[in-house]
Amino acid sequence: MPPYRPPPVAVVPVAPPPSVAMRFCMFMQVWWTVLFAGCVFAMQCIVEPKQGWSFPPKLDFSGEQAKRVMSTHWFWVCWIPLVLGVVWLRNSFKKHNIGRVEQGMMLWWLTNACFFHVHCDILSGYYQVMPGLTEHYTEIGPAHAKPRWANGRVHLDATYVLEGLVEVPLAVIMLFLYTRRHPGRHIVEIFAVAVQFAGTIIYYLPRFFKGEKASSWLCWFDWAFGAVWIIFPLCVLYRHFSTATRAAGADKKS
Repeated sequence: MPPYRPPPVAVVPVAPPPSVAMRFCMFMQVWWTVLFAGCVFAMQCIVEPKQGWSFPPKLDFSGEQAKRVMSTHWFWVCWIPLVLGVVWLRNSFKKHNIGRVEQGMMLWWLTNACFFHVHCDILSGYYQVMPGLTEHYTEIGPAHAKPRWANGRVHLDATYVLEGLVEVPLAVIMLFLYTRRHPGRHIVEIFAVAVQFAGTIIYYLPRFFKGEKASSWLCWFDWAFGAVWIIFPLCVLYRHFSTATRAAGADKKS
């Protein structure tokens, strides 16, 4: 009788660890909006409002501008919930099996609700109470020097009100739907990014139609930053459209 030989065990190949470049891309996919907010905050603290086209740019490394920014309670009204929200989401990412795409979307809605819509646009552009950024907004768009709802800045104020009444509540709702893993979150998300897309068009397009010239290099940064709210909503729309198309194709095959 031949000796017993156990059946061969199938060897499952182990995927190689991700490269440094891959880990960096995975990190940026989730945390890019937080880094984006940090970059804007850094500019608020060190970039002097009056710029022009001279090089090097006028920067304040004395700390006086940063001190002025962080000494106002409006700064902490925005940053305390933002930091607490980031810590809470980071802990949630560790506890729950949430994909990187959805992690990035949750941080997108958190940073929009606390920072980009409120800290930047509403408090700096509309109410003009945020030190540093208020002067930047006036430098970028001279219409901000006029009273609210003056003829030259109606489109700006309409966008700020849209953000306060619609976009901020939608961002909070989206964050709630993601934390609850609600099955309808992607439908609401398409509507929310569409509102952001439309608001951005309303905000920037009149300036180009009027042929207003850029007064400093800050204008180019402003346009580049604003383009995020045009490109990213289109990316979100494409992703959900592709997912729905693949799901419909799988249903037909089954």
